[in-house]
Amino acid sequence: MTPFAFLSLSQQRRLFRPLVVLTLLLFVIFAFLDVPLRNDLAPMGIVSLELAGTAAPALVNSWDGLARTYVAFGLGLDYLFIFFWVGSVSLGCLLARERLAPRSRALAQIGLWLAWGQIFGGILDMVENAALFQLLLGGLAHWGGIAQACASLKFIILALGLLYAFAGWIFGRS
Repeated sequence: MTPFAFLSLSQQRRLFRPLVVLTLLLFVIFAFLDVPLRNDLAPMGIVSLELAGTAAPALVNSWDGLARTYVAFGLGLDYLFIFFWVGSVSLGCLLARERLAPRSRALAQIGLWLAWGQIFGGILDMVENAALFQLLLGGLAHWGGIAQACASLKFIILALGLLYAFAGWIFGRS
């Protein structure tokens, strides 16, 4: 059973492109929201905060009120973004699975695991956001560790899903 078993393969294909477009559109919006967050302590903006661990409170304190407002808005918007990136990458894995299945049952099974894995990655992203909100509100440093653990695992799952989807597109049946 796939995460999108309620849709036919043709419906999945039709849904994929709009999801990718919306994901990329939101990604561009996040790039603009990230500009005021970049400083010496946060050279990668919000990603620096996501991966800061227990050093996160110092990073939050390096931002002025406007930058913190950008963080809060971005975290809220990320809850919407999660549905788009999870849907895009999960469907990408399933469509790649269809292309790779004739070559190998094992590759097809990996695609199924990665499609479901993206949903787990989305849940991790939600927990990460909740931890980052706590940090933004002056929470203790342990919230940074929670955010870091969730973000690290999320990025690994996302990267594996993207690699699989691109591999299916490039190396799938011709």
